[in-house]
Amino acid sequence: MTTTVDRPVDQYEVERRVRALQRRYAAAVDAKRLDEWLSLFAPECSYVVITRENIERGLPLALIHDDSTDRIHDRVVYIEHVWKGHINDYRQRHLLSDPEVVADADGIRVRQGFAVYLSEPSVAGSRLLATGEYEDEVTFVEGEPRFRAKRVILDADVLPRYFVYPL
Repeated sequence: MTTTVDRPVDQYEVERRVRALQRRYAAAVDAKRLDEWLSLFAPECSYVVITRENIERGLPLALIHDDSTDRIHDRVVYIEHVWKGHINDYRQRHLLSDPEVVADADGIRVRQGFAVYLSEPSVAGSRLLATGEYEDEVTFVEGEPRFRAKRVILDADVLPRYFVYPL
């Protein structure tokens, strides 16, 4: 069972803390601090990466569908231990739009546009990996904002290359 503390009453404070959560998410992923990334999720959570086309067509098929903390943890283990040395590594950099935060009796919902660029060793320049939108549900756990659900909606149906690290 999730231990929650009432979220701040002040809408400005809720938005400030949600924005900080989004910045910590991008910074953790970009720096490959995956344990920190994992800590940004509530005990009961999900992480889904899906294309906009699949949503519009009513298709539930997702590129990633981690529907529990255990599955998200398994993703970190795979990246850090199983795939290490078996992938063409790269760096990524998030650019985030200003989030739209709606906090009401139903909870806290966040929509935010993103672009992720990648840089590969010994390849000149950076290139676009993915663009899209985050649709998040945020809750407060022990007074801190955490993702109850993070849904990454990709604008493109096909990415220019495989991705290993969370988007």
